[in-house]
Amino acid sequence: MKEITIAVPDRTKSVSVTASSNAPGFHSRIYLKGMEDISDTIKKGIRSYSSFLISGGMNKDGYVEIEKHCERLIKIKSWGAKINAHAGLIPHEELKKAASHIDALSIDFVSDKRTIEEAYHTDWSVKDYVRLVENARNFIEPDIHVTIGLYGGEIRGELESVRILKSLGIRRIVFLVMIPTKGTAYGKCQPTSLKELDKFFFKAREIMPDEEFISGCMHPRGEYSDRLDDMAIKYSFSRIAMPGTRIREKAAEQGIILKESRECCIL
Repeated sequence: MKEITIAVPDRTKSVSVTASSNAPGFHSRIYLKGMEDISDTIKKGIRSYSSFLISGGMNKDGYVEIEKHCERLIKIKSWGAKINAHAGLIPHEELKKAASHIDALSIDFVSDKRTIEEAYHTDWSVKDYVRLVENARNFIEPDIHVTIGLYGGEIRGELESVRILKSLGIRRIVFLVMIPTKGTAYGKCQPTSLKELDKFFFKAREIMPDEEFISGCMHPRGEYSDRLDDMAIKYSFSRIAMPGTRIREKAAEQGIILKESRECCIL
């Protein structure tokens, strides 16, 4: 019988290693406002959490300097908690310092040059992303995230990302959907249409028929979320983070066994 894990990560705490103002482009200060400063995390302890998402604003070189906080990472690990790090284009030596203190490394993968320039305001290239994935695999198997419609709701290069990841032997992808957010460059845009989203997943499954697909926590809510869940079931996703309100009803109708997680979908 088919099984799907639904993740509502209320036991994963989002933590920033930087001030909320230090965050260029798509990862603007808006996305860091709800994160707890890592110094406060150390003071408050584990509480009811069992895992921590460690991220923050990126420096001028496009990465979050998590390697400067290894002692704090070690402290968090001493509580028995798991750590998922989201650190941007972290270089080889910096990742080497931090890798032994984390359980997962989340990497956003983008293959469209214009999207990279406008969403992240950097001169990164596809080769930089490929190098990042290959470098990370020297220390930890990264969890790749592909945001659909990152370029203001328009699909630009996302399928090429899937093709590249397939060629790299990646076995699992977390798919996100851009949420138009007030105060950002794409705040007045519309998310990718449901019709285009379905076409995308159909083609992605053709490219990766056997790999694991996950519906991540970033996606529009409401009816959009319910329809996204339908596609996740249709295209054999293994996990759905922050599902819509009808997921249990749909699972029961189709004889799907639902498992539940209260942590980040990749942990």
